[in-house]
Amino acid sequence: MTFTAEQTKQHYVPQDLPTHIQHFINGEFVDSVGGKTFDVLDPVSNRNYATAAAGQKEDIDLAVAAAREAFTNGPWPKMRPRERARILNKIADAVEAQEARLAELETFDTGLPITQAKGQALRAAENFRFFADLIVAQFDDAMKVPGSQINYV
Repeated sequence: MTFTAEQTKQHYVPQDLPTHIQHFINGEFVDSVGGKTFDVLDPVSNRNYATAAAGQKEDIDLAVAAAREAFTNGPWPKMRPRERARILNKIADAVEAQEARLAELETFDTGLPITQAKGQALRAAENFRFFADLIVAQFDDAMKVPGSQINYV
């Protein structure tokens, strides 16, 4: 099959593409502290389709502080394993429900074949399910090893 010059110029562009991508820090979408951004390019046309907040040291410091505060004083450390597992499974459900859209955006953004992008979305969901199962199945144990040592798990 051969394509005309006009056909090779056309390519699929998803609807409702973002025009600006921000960081997600402390439960909010925010720009970089210093306002720095970078262009996000369509890999086919090499044209800019969005700008993204460019994370700098100050942004990383804010994100780490917010994560530390949430982990120390937020609801997560007070939850029982089954509660945590439910949340992780809800995230997996949400990723699976958006599999087609996530794959569409990833394919457009990176040029990755759609079949691989779909696999990545499903793998992301499966990762959340793996850790949900691990949280519930975790156990504490002590095992005697040769000599006079004990390993604690």
